[in-house]
Amino acid sequence: MKNLNINTSINSYDIIIGQNSIFKLNYFTSSYDKILFLTNETIGKIYQQEILDILPKNKTFTYKINDGENFKNVDTAMDIISFLIKHNFSRKSLIICVGGGVVCDLGGFVASTFMRGIDFLQVPTSLLAQVDASIGGKVAINHPLGKNLIGSFKQPIGVIVDINFLKTLPVEEFKSGMGEIIKHAIILKNSNYFNFLKKHYKEILNLEPTLLIEMIFESCKIKKQFVENDEFEKGERAFLNLGHTYAHALETLFNYENIPHGKAVSKGIIFELYLSKILGFVNDNYIYKISELFEMYGIDYHPIYLEENILIESMKKDKKNSNDSINFILDKINFLENVSISQDKILKVNSLFKNRILKGVIDIGTNSCRLFIAEIEKKDNQIEIITPLFKDLDVSRLGKNLNQTGILSEESIEKTFSIIKK
Repeated sequence: MKNLNINTSINSYDIIIGQNSIFKLNYFTSSYDKILFLTNETIGKIYQQEILDILPKNKTFTYKINDGENFKNVDTAMDIISFLIKHNFSRKSLIICVGGGVVCDLGGFVASTFMRGIDFLQVPTSLLAQVDASIGGKVAINHPLGKNLIGSFKQPIGVIVDINFLKTLPVEEFKSGMGEIIKHAIILKNSNYFNFLKKHYKEILNLEPTLLIEMIFESCKIKKQFVENDEFEKGERAFLNLGHTYAHALETLFNYENIPHGKAVSKGIIFELYLSKILGFVNDNYIYKISELFEMYGIDYHPIYLEENILIESMKKDKKNSNDSINFILDKINFLENVSISQDKILKVNSLFKNRILKGVIDIGTNSCRLFIAEIEKKDNQIEIITPLFKDLDVSRLGKNLNQTGILSEESIEKTFSIIKK
């Protein structure tokens, strides 16, 4: 087990990293009048009883939110706050956030606003949350027009990272976390951590405990450095947003569904590396070196071509921007820089990925309508499905009574139209 202390202007707290570290929970709970165990449906099904057996039974309440980034919104936050009010939570109460980035962000946001602020403890269950969302005190919810646009800074009283949670984490979510970890290795500008990830990729993918703990500890150390030096993101902490300008645009356009955050960030890092290249800051060999590491961990790092006006309008809503400029964290090999980029250069890079697009197919039959959306790649006059994103099947009965009447009924046409519109 490893321990890392973070010192901020508000408080000092520990990040505890290990196996079975969840049993440290009660170390934090004794002084509170009530405890909210906040989680989501998936984590609740697997770990609810195990965690409730650890927490004090006479003062613990459970609240489970729906799964998915699209539920990290003001409606869910208000529902949780209503629950707290109904059960007479006070300023001496505690919220324990047990889940991925959505639960950590949402729980922290509720804690920062309920009664002008109560304490919260982070228990991240995804790799991404263990190295990112749970650390540093940035708490937020999404707006339909942009990610994390509503939020504040509030530090937790502690973070408990138990690698046992990773045993039940879906493979795609583990890869998402690795995307964020590779980002840490890039911004560190120290080849030791980059080479560590490269050397031990097989053991890490096999969830070897000692290496997982070491990797998470090193990533948390990097996050600690930026948080302590720039707690409220006025300067260099913004470097942690490498890849995020493109990633947040992509996530917003995906309606926060079907694309894990770390995958979007990986695509964003490559997008920004190509921006750096056309500005003369990096070369193809440097981009290949980073792409190779994404490849080793099975991460789809290729940016998707997006319609120009849609891409620009979405990027303009990123919270890092000011004065209508679009800002990117650009890699200059030896250091990073927060740079305002002109639209023509953004679109020039976007055009490099015209073979990687989103494609939708609607099949209208006599009895049903089917919709299939996927990320595809066009190569040598062939189309390869890279990632299926959405499938839907709905009964339309367009052919109802067609054999008898010889015409399509108005009712069936309206039903089919409503399905297509949806």
